[in-house]
Amino acid sequence: MANKIRAAIYCRVAQKNDFALESQEQKLLRFAEEEGFEVSAVFKDNGAVGHGFDREGYKLLREAVKCGEVNAVLVNNLDRISRDYVQLASQLEWFKKRNIAVISANPPESGTVLSSFASLYSAFATM
Repeated sequence: MANKIRAAIYCRVAQKNDFALESQEQKLLRFAEEEGFEVSAVFKDNGAVGHGFDREGYKLLREAVKCGEVNAVLVNNLDRISRDYVQLASQLEWFKKRNIAVISANPPESGTVLSSFASLYSAFATM
């Protein structure tokens, strides 16, 4: 049997909401199982805005990446990392430099600003 990719789950909600946070986590655990990931850690930020990175769960996620504990990060949507596109691009680049895949369980819908951003980022990332 092939080794599974070690993944960390990252969940964030802007307004403190235990139910919404748990819902994100459960959805990502199901996604990880369906896609064949081994979840090695779950990081959460409950009541944390999507601008800036002064978030305890996100800081711990980055530490896990730096320590080589995971090979992928699973998020419900890319905006869980940041709602600011410049900051999001910066973070995606940070993960890419460390050979960490960032995978959204819900790819952005076609025609949205986030899908356009994801397409542009992908195009530039391959250059």
